[in-house]
Amino acid sequence: MSTPGSHEPVIGSEVMSGVERTLEATDRLLRTSYPGERDVRQAVHTVYVPAHSWSDDSLAQWSQSAVAAVEEHGGMRQLAEAVIRDQRHESFGPGPSQTAADVAEEAEALAAAVEHKLSTEPIEDLRLDFEDGFGELPDADEDRWAVEAARVISRALQRGDAPRG
Repeated sequence: MSTPGSHEPVIGSEVMSGVERTLEATDRLLRTSYPGERDVRQAVHTVYVPAHSWSDDSLAQWSQSAVAAVEEHGGMRQLAEAVIRDQRHESFGPGPSQTAADVAEEAEALAAAVEHKLSTEPIEDLRLDFEDGFGELPDADEDRWAVEAARVISRALQRGDAPRG
């Protein structure tokens, strides 16, 4: 490990060797218990929503809110360029690691991918919460909301726009 823009190690090899020895048994256990990459899709984020606040148009509202937030901050392409420049700066330190045209081309592709994602799947993993944020309701009310939540999710599954997580 080195400081940005430097090739000098921050942590000396003696310390790193000690850390590696300490973690050796754990690393071995992880390699044998969880070999290789998982071949199943994993959500990048999880959204917890009070169950009684979820409705048929909630996904569209989340999508619209996300797009509006991006627009408030300069638009998707400008944000994509900023992310790419920051990532390059973190990885390679200050200085031109790519031409402006390269950054613009990559930003265009990233912006298009994120716009598609926000329009088709703004939430990957949805958790309807019957505890935090739901409140203290009588059992009959909680049961009614559980049935309604199941209906809303069932309709989303039938339409093909339910979160997949």
